Amino acid sequence: MVFITGFLGIKEVFSKSVLASLLNRMQWIFPAEYQFYPRSWKFPEERRELDTYIKRKTELGDSPTFILKPSYGSLGVNIFLFKDLNDVVYSESAVVQEYVSNPLLVEGVKFDLRLYVLIASYNPLEVYITSTGLTRFCTVPYEAPTVHNLNNDYMHLTNYAINKENSSYSLDTGKRTVADTLDMLSEDYDAGTFWVDVKDVVAKTLIAVLPALHIESRSYILERQLQGPLCCFQLLGFDLMLDEDYKLHLLEVNSNPSQAMVYEKTISPGVEETLSSDIDFEIKKQFMSDCLKIIGRKILKHGGDVAVDTSYSVVPLNYPDLMLLEHCRKLFFSLTDGLKLNLSDFIEFTKKFKLVTSEQFKLDDVHILFNSLSTEDGLLSFEDFILALQKLSQRLNGDKSIRNELWDILRYCQVADV
Repeated sequence: MVFITGFLGIKEVFSKSVLASLLNRMQWIFPAEYQFYPRSWKFPEERRELDTYIKRKTELGDSPTFILKPSYGSLGVNIFLFKDLNDVVYSESAVVQEYVSNPLLVEGVKFDLRLYVLIASYNPLEVYITSTGLTRFCTVPYEAPTVHNLNNDYMHLTNYAINKENSSYSLDTGKRTVADTLDMLSEDYDAGTFWVDVKDVVAKTLIAVLPALHIESRSYILERQLQGPLCCFQLLGFDLMLDEDYKLHLLEVNSNPSQAMVYEKTISPGVEETLSSDIDFEIKKQFMSDCLKIIGRKILKHGGDVAVDTSYSVVPLNYPDLMLLEHCRKLFFSLTDGLKLNLSDFIEFTKKFKLVTSEQFKLDDVHILFNSLSTEDGLLSFEDFILALQKLSQRLNGDKSIRNELWDILRYCQVADV
């Protein structure tokens, strides 16, 4: 067994554009369950779709605001707001999100919440979340975005790296614990409701990325010719926001959350002093030591609840319907030892499960379907395989919802007994 302190391909899976694509895919299949993140587009690949959306909203009399974030960016670098797509001159990989323009405010300023999530295993998926976390505040009172204040980063962006540059920044008010923030909101908002909603968002997000984690892991194993299963764990930073209706929004997931326990204080122009941050020390020491405690217990095959006496609690994963794409991934892996299907693999699959019939679907149809979905290399990726399953289901059972079409074909192939 190989132990690795980090999931393979985690940076790619949780890059802002890839995560948006994975969540969009789940919303395509489960529209009601995936309403917890802002409407998002890969940029520049989906610029045309974004332009169409803006024009449609404008025709309805709306004036939406959008935020562009580089796919692999951090510290608020190159993030900006816009209303007019013609103002955007950016060619690197990025995600564009519809801006949450009605954020919940504390003392008149916008804030977000950083919560720490531990994936102790991805096969099977085992997830824990800390009861501790950080709230990051803007340093300028919030106003709804207009063309006149779009560039005011201190008003719209909660990043510590940005707001610490404001002369009015104070660590006492710029960062607080999530517990303190919930206490401030307690008259109108129940902390228990908050944690139920958070665990729901975390579970659904990780279910959305689970097939991609398996694919990245297989890619890593094949590339390095490793033997035996990989034992991995990963610490993630979930960035969340509450709006004025107390609805929780997932903004992004950081695959390498900062573990720094210091902050920089400007003592004169161009001169900074590095000082210890009590609040970072309090929060981060706790979740990091408890993380290692949980992983140590798992390695030693500790019986019972490995999170007992820690700041972590289990994230329930009781969403059998949402595991649909994971069943598709298992079927895909059963058909190939690699990362893509060739035509022979696909034909063998249709024959094995008696999908080729004299009336509904002939062998020539299999060739046509494969060629219509395969990539330039003449192979079928997992994403294309999902579309192929949908098309096969339509041939067998007629048009239904995407969700039901995929479940029907999995049942037909006796993959999922549900």
